[in-house]
Amino acid sequence: MEKDVTQQQGRITDNLSRIIQIIQVEGRTGELRVGRGEGINAEIGSIGFTNGQIVFAQVGSYMGPDALNIMIGWGKCVFVFIPHLTTGPLQQTGPIPSQRETSPVIPQLRQSAPQQGGQPATASGNNSFPLTAVPRATMSVMKAIGVIEKAGLPRLYRQVILAIDGRQAVGELIRSINCTPEEMSQILQTLEELTIIRVVR
Repeated sequence: MEKDVTQQQGRITDNLSRIIQIIQVEGRTGELRVGRGEGINAEIGSIGFTNGQIVFAQVGSYMGPDALNIMIGWGKCVFVFIPHLTTGPLQQTGPIPSQRETSPVIPQLRQSAPQQGGQPATASGNNSFPLTAVPRATMSVMKAIGVIEKAGLPRLYRQVILAIDGRQAVGELIRSINCTPEEMSQILQTLEELTIIRVVR
């Protein structure tokens, strides 16, 4: 249901960052309008996309990367995607700094091999992480993405940092991102070396 973001009626999601990723990977152009809460506690936000690239974001009095950083962390909320937006009052002069590329942030999903029994469950690699270990971010998502881009790391690293919420264990991240245990082990090791995350074993 979450993938159907072109309907004019509002839909509910438990993970707004997943909806943002879907729009990016499908290279859509339009405006994602989101809201949560009611009455005086209501929050309304908007994110604009051009060919999957984020070009503006606003929530309350926040705009640009600050607004995007807030909304990426939203859980349950209502969203509507309005396609083919070309201009808008919130349009900025260029892409938000963390989204310089027009190609999707996430690679096409693929099925990962099921975990085999026998040996203790770990993400394979020289410095393997137990599948029950929980990665936690040590900085804001926007700052982390800036470090990842400066280091010239692949887009998959940005997908992982978007998925890390301090609750999902390594095994859950492997399933949600559909990468191999070896890939996840390498990514987490690199992110930890860059002090973007720490992995609680």
